[in-house]
Amino acid sequence: MRRLTLATAILLSASSLFADDLFTLYVPVRVSHLHPSISQITVRCSVSGRDAATGSVTTYGPALGKSQSFPITGGAYSGTATMIFTNADFTAAQLSNLSNVSGGRCELILVTPTGTFNPYDTGTGAITGHVPGTAFSNPVYFTIH
Repeated sequence: MRRLTLATAILLSASSLFADDLFTLYVPVRVSHLHPSISQITVRCSVSGRDAATGSVTTYGPALGKSQSFPITGGAYSGTATMIFTNADFTAAQLSNLSNVSGGRCELILVTPTGTFNPYDTGTGAITGHVPGTAFSNPVYFTIH
């Protein structure tokens, strides 16, 4: 059985030592039984909230979010991705409205020598490894309270 797990735990942090650290996301990751062609995985996360001017949901920070990659050994990886969003990641307008950030999403990306694959809950096939009817969740959405 192929198993892909992506979960999120959110910590909002700001301190005098790390004054530029506005949001820190710790994402526990455990994958196993991956296809032999998968050489690494990438975890990508973004934060979002209501735009102060329009009220519509928008991404805050880098348009593609922040990402961290990990090598795959023996078809498996277990560890934690840490995404740190700093002042430099946001525009001046976003910085003045960070209280509007209310959540976000993280996704798992599988990397092979010939390309990348985003295994979503409906994805099937040898690379994504998902079998219909088995538990699977990607991307993961989270709420900041």
